[in-house]
Amino acid sequence: MNQHHTAQYNHESPAAQAAYLRAQLLSEEALFANWAWPDHISPQHAPLELVDVRHYVSRLHVLDAPRWSLPQQRFNVRLEVAVRLGRAARRLPTGYSLGFWEGYRSLGVQRGLWETGLGLLREHYPQHGESDLETLLDTFIARPDANAPHTLGRAIDIALTDARGVVLESASDLGLLRDALESAGLTNYEPEWWHWSYEEAQLEFLQ
Repeated sequence: MNQHHTAQYNHESPAAQAAYLRAQLLSEEALFANWAWPDHISPQHAPLELVDVRHYVSRLHVLDAPRWSLPQQRFNVRLEVAVRLGRAARRLPTGYSLGFWEGYRSLGVQRGLWETGLGLLREHYPQHGESDLETLLDTFIARPDANAPHTLGRAIDIALTDARGVVLESASDLGLLRDALESAGLTNYEPEWWHWSYEEAQLEFLQ
């Protein structure tokens, strides 16, 4: 972030801040170079009975994986989430589809993403204390514990796409996406238009 972007980040809405931080994380290839990429997490933190979302959703466009995603695990979600995404996809008008970025993240990946985001904020807000930085980051990235929505497999990052798989982000397109997902029982995290979850799944499937 240069000085202009830092000032802009301070004053924009939470939704704009979330989008900007996500763009920074997606573009910061060097920050992920030294990650130890885990392919599993300890059994006591592993969510149960995850399913591959691709088996439940018709007209699903697989979007480019975020840099931090594990190639196969990102398609895993709670059954309740997969079923509701399938319902949402069927409600879309002809010519539209759901685009899928990410579902499940291991606890190790969530921890690495948190530390990477915290490093970005620490670098560009040296005047802020660690507690303030964590409070800001917690608005956009869940703290790395077993209750993080992506770590439970109950959250997905999703978009509306056209027939070619191009992500659509106009106000009317986001309204169409919201109508379909809400009608299927999914809930949006307001600062992040792409982040949806099935809230009731949290306690039901914790070990």
